[in-house]
Amino acid sequence: MYTTEFNFMLPTTVYTDPTSLACQVEKIFKAAPEYMGHERMAQKLNDQTPLPMTDESCFLIHTNKGYKVYVNSCPHRSKKIVTEQTNAKDIRCSAHRFVFKTSGELAVAPRFDTCPNLKLHSIDVSSYHGMLFRTPNGVDLGDWFSDVPEKVINFLNMKDYKFCEGLSKRDTVIGGHWILVMELTDDLLHIPHVHPTLNKLLKIEPVIWEYFNNGFIQTLEFNRSFLFMDEKEMNRKLAKPAYASALRYMKVLRNIISIKPELADDPSLHHLYLLSLFPGLQVETLPFLRIVENTRPHTTSTSRQVLEYYVKEGIPEEFEQELIDASIEFFTQFDDEDDELSKDEQEGIEFLARYGIEDRG
Repeated sequence: MYTTEFNFMLPTTVYTDPTSLACQVEKIFKAAPEYMGHERMAQKLNDQTPLPMTDESCFLIHTNKGYKVYVNSCPHRSKKIVTEQTNAKDIRCSAHRFVFKTSGELAVAPRFDTCPNLKLHSIDVSSYHGMLFRTPNGVDLGDWFSDVPEKVINFLNMKDYKFCEGLSKRDTVIGGHWILVMELTDDLLHIPHVHPTLNKLLKIEPVIWEYFNNGFIQTLEFNRSFLFMDEKEMNRKLAKPAYASALRYMKVLRNIISIKPELADDPSLHHLYLLSLFPGLQVETLPFLRIVENTRPHTTSTSRQVLEYYVKEGIPEEFEQELIDASIEFFTQFDDEDDELSKDEQEGIEFLARYGIEDRG
């Protein structure tokens, strides 16, 4: 049952006024931990990878003293250093062949009698169960996430999942103020009407909500019947062209568990989880896939969004790429539908603001 007794909507100026947006950036985002990337992006010693969440302005390296984050710029002539995921015992700039130790100090400088006193610029980060954050002065991650449930920690640490470097460079500008985009996560009532494909694979009610300091998690039940019903029956139920991505997706999942039946008991095939961490970070689960989604302000009517993809380890090799491709197709359809909805809602808010109406509803 849904009531309006405690319904509260922010005034329209919050979503349309540039001064308000500047205040949100200063008071909310600059005062909150900034997600940079995950330790699973550099699992092996000497792994190096640019960080999509930073526009690749930083890179992560796994050293024998732990994980380090550096500004992705050579201190010699400012060239971008790490352009793709690699593994090396040192850090090399391709422009003038300068070589840096993993500790950041310059080791080799061709055509110099002695090495100039140059060093990579490091960024201080703190790890919270594998997630790397740059924290403002005075902010402690332990306090920020003081009462996170154990199952949330299991999602954050990405245990048994590996980073998909080739997919995780989606940096897009989407329609809708950042608050509006995040609000859509809370509004599950639109799913049957806006996301017919997703609605087929989920049981929208009941939804379990759990709140903790600076975040919450929603748990939805996955419709497992498609995994085990007769194939002709599945094809019939997903025969509409609109369900094509869901049909492809379910066929891949069925193929995987036919080869490795033990994966049928994987938690991701029982429930889908939508985890939100204030102010704009989300971890979403699909079967055998986890997506880290970061939404940040761009303009009053648009947001910037970056995604990282992680796939479960142990998927049969012959189906891993097909699983990734099918999952991305399915998730992108869902994402595009939300993007269209947020654009329409943003436009409606701007219409209200144009006539001096503060009440959103």
